[in-house]
Amino acid sequence: MPKRFKTNVLIIGGGLAGSSAAHELARNGVDVIIVDSRKTIGIPVQCAEFIPKQLMQKKFEEYFKDSIVQEINNMITIEPDNKRVYSDSKGFMVDRTIFDANIFNKAIEVGAKAFLKTIFLGFYDKKTAILKAKDDVYYIEFDYLVGADGPRSFVMEKAFSKKHELAVCAQKKCRLKEPLKDIVIVFREYIKGGYGWVFPKKEYANVGIGIDAYFNDNPKDVLELFIKDMISIGLIEGECKDSSGGFLPLDGIDKLVSSNIALCGDAGGFCHPITGGGIPQAVVSGNMLARYILEEDLASFEEEAKEIYGITNEKAYKKRKKYMKDWNNIKYILPYIWVVYEDYWKHI
Repeated sequence: MPKRFKTNVLIIGGGLAGSSAAHELARNGVDVIIVDSRKTIGIPVQCAEFIPKQLMQKKFEEYFKDSIVQEINNMITIEPDNKRVYSDSKGFMVDRTIFDANIFNKAIEVGAKAFLKTIFLGFYDKKTAILKAKDDVYYIEFDYLVGADGPRSFVMEKAFSKKHELAVCAQKKCRLKEPLKDIVIVFREYIKGGYGWVFPKKEYANVGIGIDAYFNDNPKDVLELFIKDMISIGLIEGECKDSSGGFLPLDGIDKLVSSNIALCGDAGGFCHPITGGGIPQAVVSGNMLARYILEEDLASFEEEAKEIYGITNEKAYKKRKKYMKDWNNIKYILPYIWVVYEDYWKHI
């Protein structure tokens, strides 16, 4: 016999977007349940862990507590011929296990409840979700449901009949050869439809690659090539550990609201389709959605979200389709697809 519960807002996904929404709702007295398939929020880490300084707003400062590993000054873009282009990119490298847990714990502290190690199976009806944890099945009746379940969102699939186009990522933690105060982005022919990165965390760095799944390349093989490449140019040493991987949505923001169901974070396509940046967008979109749920105005959430992020993401997605599906002559297309170049902002 399924167990039945009621809640004002059911949030599928306890990552940055889901926990940010839960925190804002619960601190305003809303009954909230967070559902996540993981045992511990923040584990495993599935991103490069860089956060631009712009997110350090007063209302989000508490999320950074004890999570900052080092400050970042610039972004170095390494072109295929190893020419380096420097650009300002102030921000922080954080420990996402701490950063994510901070937001989740803030939500719990103000009254949100959590069902961990629990998966969302679908809908029984328009106001009831079906969940499963081990041998237990739950029917959760809700007023609103938030899809914050990442780039492969099952909420999106069930409620919007859509799936995101994806990039697949792989990463290891490697020892740096010398201290590094900048994040490094690397473009190579063999990293198809994406790029490699070396993001420093004191004596180590997150070293990873993101490739367009369209090309069907094995991300682990591409990562091993990239690690050898970075050793050869003197950025890292051979000591690497802690393999991880993940996905990113590439197609930007489309429909975010269907009746009493709304998407935020990567589930909603807020991640930038070319840079892959998505941490600020996840935190902000979750908080924004919560505020519009409080006002019972989901239509205005979609409108504001598209005003702030939609145009930028749509432009990037058009560039991806135009230049990045035929991954030849990167030296030529690079100024049109990467944000540090003037041509990126001049041309579609």
